[in-house]
Amino acid sequence: MKKRGLGGWQCCLRTRFQRVQPPVRRPAFSTLPTQTTRNDSSGPPNPWNDRVELFLGHFARARACFRKCREVSFCALERGNLVRVFTFKLISFVAIATLFCSCGKKELDRETAMRLLQGRVVRQVSFHSSGLYGPSQARSAVQELVQAGILVCDAPDFWGRLFCQPSRASGIAYNSGVIEFSAGTIAPAAVAGVTQTGPNSATANVQLSFQAAPLYAQHQAAFDAIYASDNGQPMSALTQPGPIQAAFQRYDDGWRFQGFQ
Repeated sequence: MKKRGLGGWQCCLRTRFQRVQPPVRRPAFSTLPTQTTRNDSSGPPNPWNDRVELFLGHFARARACFRKCREVSFCALERGNLVRVFTFKLISFVAIATLFCSCGKKELDRETAMRLLQGRVVRQVSFHSSGLYGPSQARSAVQELVQAGILVCDAPDFWGRLFCQPSRASGIAYNSGVIEFSAGTIAPAAVAGVTQTGPNSATANVQLSFQAAPLYAQHQAAFDAIYASDNGQPMSALTQPGPIQAAFQRYDDGWRFQGFQ
């Protein structure tokens, strides 16, 4: 039997060792040369193989990190969407609840009461006089109205009295020897306060103001003097009213004005 040299045994051992040795883990791309292929290939070792393996290792770690970051970003995005949706639903619920509560328990306020009173008249203020004036009864005021073409007077009688009546151009009524016309109106000016008298009823304290007619406003001093001398009280007793109470009732379509008390 022929003995093998030391070199032959070494070649045999190296061949068996390579067969028993487990294969090296392959990189991500199967087309690249493996560790086994590199060891089995003949020729001097290529220094680029180590660099390729190092690059592939870095690439694998970067890809794993990218996947992890993408998953984290997607989760954060999902959480942000959930927070926004929950916030929107909460705000919508609060707004709807506030709307229903305010509609069910709305009370009468001053602005609503004043809006319902706009254009309403509490009463008319009338000027009336007998048209027969003595020597000392506001003779200067009568002369002012005569010069303005509002009154037409006869000559003084034996006792010095003047008998006057309105002119046709004045537009003043003259009935049964009485001079009478509308001096203005009493209308709501402001709402001082509102009191809830029931679930669907309320009263308001209303301040009034006098709105003079054009004819009365133009010769207010003369008419006031004639009225005071003929009726024994100043005209301001009618043109300066105090506050009044207004009643309101709530219906299905809102508050309505009921009348003055």
